[in-house]
Amino acid sequence: MLQFVALGLIAGADLVIPSHVPALAGAVTWTIGYALVVLAVLMAIRGYLDLRASRAFTAFPYPRPDSSLVETGIYRLVRHPLYAGLIIGGIGVALTRASLSTLGATVLLFVVLDLKRRQEERWLAERFPGYLAYRRRTRALIPFLY
Repeated sequence: MLQFVALGLIAGADLVIPSHVPALAGAVTWTIGYALVVLAVLMAIRGYLDLRASRAFTAFPYPRPDSSLVETGIYRLVRHPLYAGLIIGGIGVALTRASLSTLGATVLLFVVLDLKRRQEERWLAERFPGYLAYRRRTRALIPFLY
């Protein structure tokens, strides 16, 4: 539920708290932000398709009993590409708007999704014997960083 609140805040943050931060680099900031939004959408779509192919996609964080552990595709780079896509997309939107309030809402989304990820990973470790090894070699949300 909290992730939907955070997503709503990202979408409407400037309506609630108008941004008074001038675009620092204008077109450069907008271009980087837009590129991050495109990257986020592609990452989330690929994550969804990889999960769907193995019957692992569900709207809930608990793994489906008939699913298999997905370690291929985008999941080779990051364990939670759908969450990562939402976070990276939020950063991109904040940059295109030059909005501190949107960035703040994205930080809230990051915290919520990171907490959700931690619980989901407990369930994944219980369900899939190979999950702990996968977790050791693959980043959680940001490829090569976190």
